[in-house]
Parts: sequence; structure tokens; C-alpha cells
Amino acid sequence: MSWFKKNGADNLVPPALTLERVAQTLKEEGYNFDVDESKIIAIFDGFFTVMDIRDQQGCLIINSRSSKLTLPLDRYVEARTWANTWNENTLFGTAYPIKVDDEVEVMSDVVVFADEGITEEQLKMSIGVGLQCNVQALTEFAEHFGLSTPDNSVSSEDAK
Repeated sequence: MSWFKKNGADNLVPPALTLERVAQTLKEEGYNFDVDESKIIAIFDGFFTVMDIRDQQGCLIINSRSSKLTLPLDRYVEARTWANTWNENTLFGTAYPIKVDDEVEVMSDVVVFADEGITEEQLKMSIGVGLQCNVQALTEFAEHFGLSTPDNSVSSEDAK
């Protein structure tokens, strides 16, 4: 027997996490985005972002990248050191450098686990916090290395 009192509303199972629900939440919040088969593609505060569902609709991954804010390849170790320090001091999300051609970009991702469903309120909060964490990490990366932060005119084609 539980130590708390259950009522009928507490026994309801929240709806499954789906890409359609994520898209609907973004639409309700006034965001612009595209749906590309199994993922959502958007630009948030100038950062290219992909959202997709993994693990049979139980895991939302929000991944953003620095795209045009890059370092020369010879500064990869500096970017990795920055990311390690960032990750040690943050509570949510992970930043990591990637090598793209002859440059270094930083990616940041947040994972939301919802294998037993997620309420509308939880979904809205998870998306908002996830985006804020990614944007904050990438903005801090840009500031740390003296790079200009992007404007909102970056297109998804520019970020590829």
C-alpha cells in the first residue's frame, strides 16, 4: 500500500511521446520548424536544431549545433577542454566538439526520457528547457572563443 492517497486522476497514464505531439507543442508555442520524415528541423536563436524520437517513442533527443560558429581543426583539443568543463558545471544537457571537414563545431544535446508517456505540461516544459540548455551552451562556446553569435536569419540549408 502506498503512503500517499490516490485518486482517479492520479491513475491516468499520460499519452505516448510522439513526433506529432512535439510538433504540435512547437506550433502552439509559435516556433517555426519543418518536419522531415522522422525528425523536426528548426533554427532556435540562430542554432540549427534537430529533434527526434528514439527507442520506440520513449526518448526525445534535442540536438543543436554551432554550425557557422567554428574553430580551425587545430583547436579541437581546446574545444574538447571547453566542453568537458561546461559538462562538469551544467546540470542538464551535454556539449561536445565534432570535426566537420577542416573545422571544429560544438554540438549540444538534451535527452528527455518518457517511455511511460508524458503530459502536455511536461512536454512543453521539457522542450523549453532543452532548447534553453542547448542555446546557452552554444552561446557560451561562441563567447568563450570570441565568435560572433548567430542571427536568426540562418537557414536550415546553411546549417547542413
